[in-house]
Amino acid sequence: MNSVLDLPRVLLVDDEPAVLDGLRRQLHGLPFALYTANSGTEGLARLQEDGPFAVVVSDMRMPGMDGAAFLAEVRRLAPDTERILLTGHADAEAAIAAVNEGQIFRYLVKPCDRETLESALREAIDRYDRTLATRAMLAKNEYLQMLSMEDPLLGIGNRRALERDLEYMHSIARRYDHPYSVCYFDIDGYLAYVQEHGRRAGERLLELLAGHIAFGVREADRLYRDETDRLVLLLVETAPEQAQILAERLAEGWREDGGDGAPRPSFSAGIGGFRGAQDERNWTAVLTQALASLRAAKVQGKGRTVFLETP
Repeated sequence: MNSVLDLPRVLLVDDEPAVLDGLRRQLHGLPFALYTANSGTEGLARLQEDGPFAVVVSDMRMPGMDGAAFLAEVRRLAPDTERILLTGHADAEAAIAAVNEGQIFRYLVKPCDRETLESALREAIDRYDRTLATRAMLAKNEYLQMLSMEDPLLGIGNRRALERDLEYMHSIARRYDHPYSVCYFDIDGYLAYVQEHGRRAGERLLELLAGHIAFGVREADRLYRDETDRLVLLLVETAPEQAQILAERLAEGWREDGGDGAPRPSFSAGIGGFRGAQDERNWTAVLTQALASLRAAKVQGKGRTVFLETP
């Protein structure tokens, strides 16, 4: 048997205690956790203290704050909660207006028999459960999408994240006439290093290089790892000549920092740059330029940094 805490919560609001007692009797034995309030003000307090509620049922005619106004406030404070309005025939027009304005899920005309009330509550609870399930699914999808754009080893963006961010940065840079640069970093002889020292040693080397680069750039700059174990640095508001100077400085610091004493392979770097609104290329051309510059650096030898103006 489910405990009260497991049951869907239903809040009943009416200014007449006898009406609330009648509703309790009608719903006795059904799988709902029932709460009551004697006014709209008390109902809002209940909403904050005892929620979340799957459904709030309110009478239309109450002193101070009528049912439509009360349920409109419920909608603002707890938008997932379903709202049912109990009304007399004379108030039907106002109830229909509340439905049309999206304040309530359904209105029921008093007196309302047990079967009608139970059916409305069950339908409202089903809608509430589906809303929560949809929200949970969307949150899970957002989380999975985030994971799909993160490198599991380094905790930085992967190729998908790079392309997403680069496309966005390109549109901003073109709009505001700002430069940006892309730097590819490739450890020289990385495959041979992995074959000799093992995959974990290679991963550790990537971790060290990623940390070295991240330490030497601004917080606004972004680092990524692509599918071929190369690191890619996205430099905001940075001309390619400045990016080349930065890459050379990073390379010098990498050579000087001996780490644990083991021989540390050098890295090659290739630069691509967007110069502003007058640059007619798209973001993929900038990425291609950076890759072409990296290939040229590899041809020249180890530990080189190259910026090809025209790849």
